[in-house]
Amino acid sequence: MLCTGTGAGSAATGSAPDEVTASTSTPDSPFESGRTGWDWWSLHNDTGQPIYGTWSEQVGSDVSGLDLVAKWPLQSGGHESRPRNDSNFLPPFGSNSYWIGHLCYNHTWWNLDRMWSLLDHEATFRGRGEYSGLQVTWNPYYDDVPNEAFLKPNRAEGSC
Repeated sequence: MLCTGTGAGSAATGSAPDEVTASTSTPDSPFESGRTGWDWWSLHNDTGQPIYGTWSEQVGSDVSGLDLVAKWPLQSGGHESRPRNDSNFLPPFGSNSYWIGHLCYNHTWWNLDRMWSLLDHEATFRGRGEYSGLQVTWNPYYDDVPNEAFLKPNRAEGSC
C-alpha cells in the first residue's frame, strides 16, 4: 500500500513545550541553609585540557558526587556544581566533610586522597594543570589564604 500526503501543512507557533528556557541546575526552592553560597560546591576546570573522573564530598554516609565520563568530559573553562552535604553544619559548628577526587588529566589518573576540609561559603575547587601535574585550590572557612594541594599520580591504573 502506498500512502501520499498533500504536502500542505502549517508551522507551529510559539515555543516548543520541551524547550529549555532556564538553567536546570538552578535550585527551585529556598536554600536549605538559609545563607546564599552555602548550599552548593563546584569543581572548575582551569587546566587547559578536558578532564573526567569523580569528585565528591562525604559527610558521614551522605555523598554528594560528580561523575564525569570520558565521552563527556569537563571542558577547560567549565565547571559543575552539586549540593553540599555540610550546609546544615555551618560554622561555627563545623562538619566532618571529606573530599575525594580521582581525575584523568594529561592521560594520567590523579588522586586527591580523602581529605578533611571545611570550605568557605564559596565552596569552589579550581583544578589547574602544572608542569609537574594537577593542582587544586579552594577557600577554607578558617583562613583568608586559599589552600592548595597537588594531586598524586596513580600510575598503577595506567594511562587514561
